[in-house]
Amino acid sequence: DHKWLLYGPARSGSSFHIDPNANFAWNATVAGRKKWIMYPPSAVPPGVVVRDTGAMQTEFSLIEWFMTYYDQTKEGDVRPVECVTEGGDLLYVPNGWWHCVLNVEDSLAIAHNVVSRHNLLPALDFLQQAAGAQPDYDPADGDVPTSVIYPDR
Repeated sequence: DHKWLLYGPARSGSSFHIDPNANFAWNATVAGRKKWIMYPPSAVPPGVVVRDTGAMQTEFSLIEWFMTYYDQTKEGDVRPVECVTEGGDLLYVPNGWWHCVLNVEDSLAIAHNVVSRHNLLPALDFLQQAAGAQPDYDPADGDVPTSVIYPDR
């Protein structure tokens, strides 16, 4: 559960990424305007390279991506979800979705990454794998371990 207060000047933003830890997020634009481009997990955005390790890499800035690859979003089988948020708007970013954000104007936002009962097991699995541990439960059976529900027991 993480919250951030984000400020960025016009033409700044965040290159394509998938939020970490198998979580989902919401972003509330307080002031300014932010252009969002989002792709489902099954489609890698144009110009983004995913390495064998699962690491993502872009070899250019966000502005360069818009200048070089944005027109390609109008082609192909999978088109991105696009929108512009303004002060007072709230945007939901689903788990596993690629997204980039361009601050069209100086912008202020509050963002929150969330783990809920709907993504708890994948988030736990992700964190245990990142720590080099083996899960003490079977994510396939859908049961949450008691140690997660009652950590003090």
